[in-house]
Amino acid sequence: MISVAGPSRAAALSFQDRDALEAAGSDLVDVAIRVSPVSAPQLKAAIAAGPQWTEFPELATVVARVHADALLMSADGPTIERIEIIDESITPQVLHILGAVRRLRAAHGTIFPIGALNVSLGVPKALLGKNRSAENTIREGLSKIVDLGFPVVMSIGNDGPGEDTANPWAMTPGVIVVTATDASGQNLWPSASRLRRDDFANRILFAAHGYLSIGARAAGSPKTQAMLDAESKVNLTALVGAGNEELYRVDSGTSYAAGEVTHAICLLHQATAAIGFTLSFVDPLQGALLPYVSAYFDSGIDYSHPMFKNRLADRSPKFGGLTYEVTREQRARLESLVFKGVVLNVSYTRERVVEMLRRSAHRIPGTSPFEVGSGFVSRDTVGEMLSALTLADLVQIFADRSDPRFEEWVHSAKEDAAPVFPPDDISKFKAYCDSYSLLYMLKVL
Repeated sequence: MISVAGPSRAAALSFQDRDALEAAGSDLVDVAIRVSPVSAPQLKAAIAAGPQWTEFPELATVVARVHADALLMSADGPTIERIEIIDESITPQVLHILGAVRRLRAAHGTIFPIGALNVSLGVPKALLGKNRSAENTIREGLSKIVDLGFPVVMSIGNDGPGEDTANPWAMTPGVIVVTATDASGQNLWPSASRLRRDDFANRILFAAHGYLSIGARAAGSPKTQAMLDAESKVNLTALVGAGNEELYRVDSGTSYAAGEVTHAICLLHQATAAIGFTLSFVDPLQGALLPYVSAYFDSGIDYSHPMFKNRLADRSPKFGGLTYEVTREQRARLESLVFKGVVLNVSYTRERVVEMLRRSAHRIPGTSPFEVGSGFVSRDTVGEMLSALTLADLVQIFADRSDPRFEEWVHSAKEDAAPVFPPDDISKFKAYCDSYSLLYMLKVL
């Protein structure tokens, strides 16, 4: 038995979970254990672990199937920080998500830089509020991705309209949570999950098109009656082309909305890269921007689908980045800020993406902030925001607001109120994001 901790240590088990393990006796239970990595082998021997034992050292976590009574004997040991009981129906998905976190962290910056992560997975409705979905463990795993600095986008869930029905995994601090509306952004989808009113202040929430959306249909998967009914409400043929209807499906859900936001972020990624390129004193007037690679954790991926053809970052020949060209006048305008002493840090970060999304968001009539957050965003609203971006806006987005010269910088930049980007630039960003940005797909059960 592992030695018992001192009295000041927080309990690794809640009273309710301790009772549950006591009631289970010698039965096998699935658990996620936060434990000192060096003590994991000792713990495994102490509790005579069952057939499942997977270590995630980067998270100091073990996901295991163990005998309840043996675990209880070691639960108060000093090396165990937390024990979460997991419903066995969701254990495979928990393992896959943590494995995907590990692979994505390994890929970022070594194989290619990730521009955003989209996660359209959530806790089953039957487990909401049960504390059996490894919620703390999944959040810690996703936090390791958030810490890398790029945006993580997650769907809020489809279990509304009741309050406090939001996907618990999406409550990871720093995650961009997305709910669903119709295509115009005027009506909130009734089935979208909702935050608690008193929990909104700590969340980054947007809305996007998720009602009657068009997505890829996996080969061999039949269309449900609900999908066929949805198709009758939109002109699918006009949108995807005659003869292509079987390749697509019409459906509703916050997963579609999260995908829309991830796609819109591509425009912000390219615009940020273009601003950095324009500000460069050493680059020529033409060059390739950094490619946008959006990673996805998803349960079903049809790699043969035309939507993904030649766009899979880990399977297909990689497209180069968007070829971008600036005029001497464009470069001189932005460099004038530098010569005026303005300090800009034009780097692509989650915080700057969120700031630009908020600038792009439109109000949704009849809704509250805890339902839709900052409002509705889309590729079009982001394009409109970028089209109107001025030098003063660049200062507000990319300069350090805590610098005592900040207000002076903004005032100085207002002397030139012309847009930063010509209309052709926005069109090029959209065309690149629609057809040439890269996807990194990580399949999760």
